[in-house]
Amino acid sequence: MFKNNVINFYKNEQILNKNFKYFSAIKDIKRILKYVSKDFENPLEMSVYICDSKKMRKLNNEHRNIDKSTDVLSFPHNELDNKNLYIGDIFINEDILEEQSKEINSNPYIELKFLVMHGILHLIGYDHNNIAAERKMISKQQEIFKNLKIRKW
Repeated sequence: MFKNNVINFYKNEQILNKNFKYFSAIKDIKRILKYVSKDFENPLEMSVYICDSKKMRKLNNEHRNIDKSTDVLSFPHNELDNKNLYIGDIFINEDILEEQSKEINSNPYIELKFLVMHGILHLIGYDHNNIAAERKMISKQQEIFKNLKIRKW
C-alpha cells in the first residue's frame, strides 16, 4: 500500500549521518512511522531535529510561553488530512533524553524511539491534556511498541 515514508533527521541543522551516536535507532523510528502511516491513505513525511536543552528552552518559550526546557516538542505542519504527506517537525532534547533514560533504568536508544513516537502521535492529533486523552495516547504508545517488539514497558 505504501511506497515510502520519509523522515529527515537533523542535528544542529545538519542532516544526520552514520556517525550520529544513536544512528542505529533510526531504523526502528522509520518502522514506527510506517506503523502509524497504516491509518492514512498516503505515506507520511516528517523531520526530526536533535538539539540541546538551551535550544529546546528557547523553542518552548517562543511557541508555548514556557520558559524551561522539555524532552520533546512537536510542530504540526498544518491540518492533518489524508492527502497531506508532510505532517510536521519533532524536536528532541538530547540532554533530557539521556537523563530520562538513566532515571527510568532504560537506554538512550529506546528513549529516543519513545520520544519520536510520542512526537509522531502529537503530529497526528493525539494529546495528553486530560486523563481520557492521556490514557488513549499511552494505550497507542504501548500498542506500537508491543507490535513492533520495541521494549519500554
